[in-house]
Amino acid sequence: MRLKFLATGSAPEQCTITNETVNGIDLSVIEHGGEFVGNDATRAAGIRDAVRDDSGTLWVTLCQEVGPGHWTESGWIDAEDYDPEAVYVVKQDKPHSGKAWAKNGRGECVYV
Repeated sequence: MRLKFLATGSAPEQCTITNETVNGIDLSVIEHGGEFVGNDATRAAGIRDAVRDDSGTLWVTLCQEVGPGHWTESGWIDAEDYDPEAVYVVKQDKPHSGKAWAKNGRGECVYV
C-alpha cells in the first residue's frame, strides 16, 4: 500500500496502519477499478481517497492536521515505511502569522 498525506485543518488524533487497514477501516475490500465512496467512518478515520491500480497496489490519501503556515501534500510513501512520529506534509517557505505546526500520527504537535 502506498500513502500520501494532505495538509488539513483537522485529522484523527492518531493514525494506525496495519496491512491494508487504516484507523480500523479495512481497505482490502477495494478491488481494481472499484470506486471509493467515503462516508462518516472513512472521514473520521482521515481517509480522503483510495484506489487500487492494475498491478494491485492500493493508493491511499490520508489527512494530517496542520496549524498556521502554508502547506502542501506529501509525496507517496510505502505503508511499511510509515512512521507515526513523522510529519509528512510539507511546509512552504511563505510568510504567515503564528508558529507553524503539524500533528504527527501519535497526535503530538510538532513545530516546524
